[in-house]
Amino acid sequence: MSDSFHELQGFLAELKRRKVYRVAVTYVLVTFVGLEAVDLLIPATTLPAWVDEFLLAIAIMGFPVAVVVAWAFELTPEGVRRTPPADKEREREEREPQPLSQRRSRLAVKVLVALGLLAGVAAGGWHLLGGGEPAVPDRSIAVLPFETLGMANTNAFTDGIHVGVLTRLSNVSGLDVISRTSVMRYRSPEKSLPAIARELGVAWVLRGEVQEIADQVLVNARLVNARTDLQVWAADYRRKLTAENVFQIQTEITRQIARALETRLSPQEERRVERTPTESLDSYRLYAQGRVQLDQRTEQGMRRAVDYFRRAIARDSSYALAWVGVADGLALLYDYGYEDADSVLSRAGHAGRRALELDPTLAEAHASLGLLHSVRQEGPEAVRQLRRAIELRPSYAEANNWLSWVHQLLGHRKEALESAKRAVELDPLSPEAVSNLSLSYLANGESEQALVEALRVRELQSAWATGAFYEGL
Repeated sequence: MSDSFHELQGFLAELKRRKVYRVAVTYVLVTFVGLEAVDLLIPATTLPAWVDEFLLAIAIMGFPVAVVVAWAFELTPEGVRRTPPADKEREREEREPQPLSQRRSRLAVKVLVALGLLAGVAAGGWHLLGGGEPAVPDRSIAVLPFETLGMANTNAFTDGIHVGVLTRLSNVSGLDVISRTSVMRYRSPEKSLPAIARELGVAWVLRGEVQEIADQVLVNARLVNARTDLQVWAADYRRKLTAENVFQIQTEITRQIARALETRLSPQEERRVERTPTESLDSYRLYAQGRVQLDQRTEQGMRRAVDYFRRAIARDSSYALAWVGVADGLALLYDYGYEDADSVLSRAGHAGRRALELDPTLAEAHASLGLLHSVRQEGPEAVRQLRRAIELRPSYAEANNWLSWVHQLLGHRKEALESAKRAVELDPLSPEAVSNLSLSYLANGESEQALVEALRVRELQSAWATGAFYEGL
């Protein structure tokens, strides 16, 4: 028993002589400091929330390696060398006693080397895991579809509030707001918010719930940092159910988001964000139902949409967005080949001009007229109207997409590519926008990149014909 005890004492003494304890403690301290630093840096960088767990796993796996290296080698003024046996170490110390300052210097070097190794592991691991991807804009945000509380399915009223918040945010020039076309894919999300944010290329995600209780409306909103999956702002709004209150809630949410993302609204943007489109709650509901129908892009959906918009106008003839809806519905019926009479375009033009008369700063009205001029093959005027729409609403994905198409028809290849890229930034999951980007690359002689985008159209929606056509080209 005494021999075993002496052997254990000798082993422990050998661990101390070979500085294994010191290396182990230093390793743990350096790992702790490094992980704390990474934890503080994650919110201000593009690092995902799980990177600290990855580094901890690397550190744990590296601990036995550090211990073995400490046992076998030592750092000397002449460099790294194998640790001599105890008897030879004593002989060397008797010949060359080391001053305390030198021993401290060696310890400092070890700490610096350990820190450097940890930083190298972090950088290398992050690079291998995709850290070399383009940085996500700090003020990019996706407004996911709002959930209807107390009902099995989301209704048009909830969709209307969602679109209202998204539209108001897209009027703010300091923000990049993802288009509704892309975010609607996450109506019932099965992925985590960080995963959704990576697919959409955003730093922030806004979620919300809507509930109607008798004559009250309740709206909950939450802003989440997509990198950390942490909620940074939340608010509940409970108001009497009136059109004015619904729009006021949308305005307040927009202001709070802009403030949270440190974005200042210009006086013009303030006025657009504060806009009350209609005083009629019935008109607002009809308009929201019309937009849901129009988004289907079927003949029946378009015809129903036009009917909803006309009924909204019947209740409030000054509702400019409803006039825009009529113009869009009629123009799309013609463009899709469901109507061939020129009178349809004439009625669409009248509705678009009426919307502009009611509100000259309404981006949707300018975009609608731009679409109409495009259908009529009036290129220069289409470009002018679409550019004005984007000027008024910087994150207007559809206007950028339509502008790219018009530029392409006019032979403006570089301008078409620029607009197509912007459209895809704002609507990354839209097969139409990605398809136009493929065409723009092809027209500019960048066939390899054109093929990449054409193949991506197939991933997004295999039945989208133009994607296959550009792939064939």
